[in-house]
Amino acid sequence: MARAGARNASNDGVAAARIDRATRRHVRGRTIRGASDEGSRSMGATSTRRLYFASRNHLLLALSTQNFNLLKPHLERVNLPVGTRLIEPNTPIEYVYFLEEGIASVVATTPQGRRIEAGIIGREGLSGIPVLLGTDRTPQECFIQTAGEGLRIGADDVRCAMAASASLQQHLLRFVQAFMIQMGQTAQANGSHTVSG
Repeated sequence: MARAGARNASNDGVAAARIDRATRRHVRGRTIRGASDEGSRSMGATSTRRLYFASRNHLLLALSTQNFNLLKPHLERVNLPVGTRLIEPNTPIEYVYFLEEGIASVVATTPQGRRIEAGIIGREGLSGIPVLLGTDRTPQECFIQTAGEGLRIGADDVRCAMAASASLQQHLLRFVQAFMIQMGQTAQANGSHTVSG
């Protein structure tokens, strides 16, 4: 009887260890591939493996597994030092950036050359809103104001993923709505207040 109890306790311990390992290999319901899995040597797989543990981008974290899987093969982790230009005015947008750390400024320039900050982007969102809206450029510029890092994906890859999933498109467009509200509030603040030195 004692031996049977010891065997049962041992089996329970093994089962608990297996469950614990399985739990650690899941984040928000998504399985993390091991280093020996097929494709793990590619940049996409490496970036994706780190993403499960380190991603702080709210848009990506809120995605369903199915929608995230449409993006993850194309995600690439990048450092974003101060001054990095994410979008040049009136130039085709090549990448969409999901910020995980740092702040990006969206700046509009008047015909007289005056530059006005129209909005900011952090880890709650992404750069490259025109891509989500079916165009490839904007008169505004976007650059990193506070250093950080993020994940970037080709603009064409985002378009393909959105075409493949109406729910992904809807999810990303919700951020567009939130950003438009922010821009309106920024314009209101700029028109109502002045900064005196």
